[in-house]
Amino acid sequence: MVNASTVTISPDSPIIYENYWSGLQRGICSECQQPVVGLLAIAPFIRAAFIPTIVLGERFTAPKASAHIFYHRHLRPVVDDIPKINGFLKSELRAASIALSGVYGKTPNK
Repeated sequence: MVNASTVTISPDSPIIYENYWSGLQRGICSECQQPVVGLLAIAPFIRAAFIPTIVLGERFTAPKASAHIFYHRHLRPVVDDIPKINGFLKSELRAASIALSGVYGKTPNK
């Protein structure tokens, strides 16, 4: 998660946005159908951007994963020791916990 003001998205980018009730705008590439960016209004004049690590390329080292959120929508089982969070509300709460822990520099509880 980064401050959305630090993210530049070209107007020519083939991104289609879906708006959710939570204030999240999810950007999907219209060519490959993969998620590209998520934009979330946290408070007036404060917006966060969520960027999938695959979009950032090899120059960026992502933090270690702490949860598989929205696992109830998985296409294939994931075999690892990372907690799998099922259900919309539980996943939203875990995502908020992870995001806020990043803002305050703390590790989220497992």
